[in-house]
Amino acid sequence: MGMKHYYTSLLFLFSASVTIRATCQTNDSLTVRTIPEITIKAYFHAQSIMPATGSVGIVDSTQLQFHPDNSLVGAVNTVPGVRMEERSPASYRLSIRGSVLRSPFGIRNIRIYVAGMCLTDAGGNTYLNLVSPSDVGEIEILKGPEGSVYGANTGGVILINPVSHSTDSLVLKASGEGGSYGYAAGKIFFQKIFKTYLINASQTYTRSDGYRQNSATQSWTSQIFQRWRYSQKATLKAYLLYTHLYYQTPGGLNITEFNANPRSARPSTATLPGAGSQKAAIYNSTFFGGLSNEVSIGRNLVHSVCASVSYTDFKNPFITNYEKRKETNFDIRTYFDWTGSRNYVKWSWVNGLEAEQILTQVYDYGNSSGVPDTVQTAYHFNAGDYFIFSRFAVSIINRVELESALSLNYNWYQYKNAFPSTGRYTNVGFNPQLMPRVAASVKIIPDFFWRVSASRGYSAPTLAEVHPSANVISKNLQPESGWCYETGFRFREKKGYLALDVATFFYKLDHAISMRSDSAGNDFFINSGGTDQLGFEGQASVWIIRPNLHKVVHNLQLNCAYTFSHFVFSNYYNDNSNYSGHRVTGVPQNVVVSSLNLQLRLGFYLFAEHTYTSRIPLNDANTSFASYYNLLQFKVGWRHRFGKIDLQIFMGANNLLNEKYSLGNDLNAAGQRYYNAASTRNYYAGASIGFSK
Repeated sequence: MGMKHYYTSLLFLFSASVTIRATCQTNDSLTVRTIPEITIKAYFHAQSIMPATGSVGIVDSTQLQFHPDNSLVGAVNTVPGVRMEERSPASYRLSIRGSVLRSPFGIRNIRIYVAGMCLTDAGGNTYLNLVSPSDVGEIEILKGPEGSVYGANTGGVILINPVSHSTDSLVLKASGEGGSYGYAAGKIFFQKIFKTYLINASQTYTRSDGYRQNSATQSWTSQIFQRWRYSQKATLKAYLLYTHLYYQTPGGLNITEFNANPRSARPSTATLPGAGSQKAAIYNSTFFGGLSNEVSIGRNLVHSVCASVSYTDFKNPFITNYEKRKETNFDIRTYFDWTGSRNYVKWSWVNGLEAEQILTQVYDYGNSSGVPDTVQTAYHFNAGDYFIFSRFAVSIINRVELESALSLNYNWYQYKNAFPSTGRYTNVGFNPQLMPRVAASVKIIPDFFWRVSASRGYSAPTLAEVHPSANVISKNLQPESGWCYETGFRFREKKGYLALDVATFFYKLDHAISMRSDSAGNDFFINSGGTDQLGFEGQASVWIIRPNLHKVVHNLQLNCAYTFSHFVFSNYYNDNSNYSGHRVTGVPQNVVVSSLNLQLRLGFYLFAEHTYTSRIPLNDANTSFASYYNLLQFKVGWRHRFGKIDLQIFMGANNLLNEKYSLGNDLNAAGQRYYNAASTRNYYAGASIGFSK
């Protein structure tokens, strides 16, 4: 039955994302320009995606605007090989060509940069939920290990570019939307461009009562971005972000509770209180800011330096304890980029380093109905993450692209007891690690590029894994590492009306880190042998009706993305059980995302998207599975420009098929409490008005 829906999805073509879409405003509609090539900046220079040697997924502003402003999940999941989950509203988990086994909450083994500044801290954690989706202009996703230039990771890298209406000298915009379960969001945006200086700022507010009991959210986000070209050869940028985020955590349900009342929070038992009575929630107030400077030295040499700092005040009343954390993180990244050309050969040689360090104080209290009780344990942590890197790339007669890159990585942490007794720091270091990458891309025929690569991934345990909720220090936890081998091709019809991007890979990961839970529900982590990960990713985009401003139907575009993941454990034993050959927990084998984008005269538009996700193993023994599900959503709207005034009205619906499913399962959960029910059919509507010149 699941495969029937799966094959139905394939009728929408064969794979997807926003490979060749761009929008602009005219006097009467939201229309599509002639179809440009996608450009990426992930490898230091703006370049066409076609000859790129790596697998890169793009989520552009068009794709983001077709999804609700309260979550990045829908837009990010249009990229094949990428799976974003939301256990409860604002509780993000993210995997790229892998599993969320390491992430009961939060994001690990992936490095994320915002405005070129590292959002991932030296402890290995990333608070992606601090970034408002409406403040995101574009996302580049590098799939597979990219440690050769972006530091230790086994999943990949995400580069987020903030919103910037760079062609408009003055922009003022206000927007708001609301919907089911008490959802409401509002935003104001301002931008001004002077001759050599740009500034934009936004303030966003979001709140929701939530679908489940104890799942309300509320957030305030302020963002400022500045760019100053203080000479013809130098540019200074500044980025500031402050977010106060609160969201309740309803906890996992077992299958009986999930079937009886999926909207309920985790109930109390004979030995433990429930999520509601303990007021389980997350409070996160974070300031993140930094400066970057880029200067050209002569004709062929560029120097870039970027420094950032963040401070986080984090509180987490949980069922068994109340945790408070204060974190201060420092990061600096700098490199020299030397470029040149001779005859038919062009080259680029980049050499640099990145270093960051985090200071963390963690205090665990008893939880008395959401109020911190007596101190149970307290630890102080320092952690460092340093690497130097070098990348040499050469282009030969615009047909052959060759790349060789290498980084040397250092990771360490130290901890000391601060309660009930005060001790000295204990140092835990890992051996320096080399992370190479070699890759090539060849133009076989015009508009058809074949690529191949081999890269090594490496990821040290995060502080959240070293010190999980079990209140112990797992100092014997080892890094995971492995080699990824990939090949694929890109094809783009010369006018851009059809684009294909296909890749297959094999990733062998050793000492894979996975999560366990004890009988009280406390988490802990182990090295679980290894995984053999064989995958296929395909995406396509096609214009059924070409962009034409003079017809009733301006354009009709279909997109589709397909992900196949045959991921299994290898050499994996747990509690005298051999799980080798079992499917990796938390990974669906098949995912298909298909979408339709229709734009009509007078500014009317329609967007519809269908997602099929196959069964998901919920424990390492593969004795429990989450059922397959189909999600259907749509958005309709009208956009019109009256001189300098831009007006938009829209409405949409999510989960139109009213599926009962979990968008973020608790894997290997104690008491088989795997399920975090997502909302059933829900609706939203909104409007925006802007002034620009």
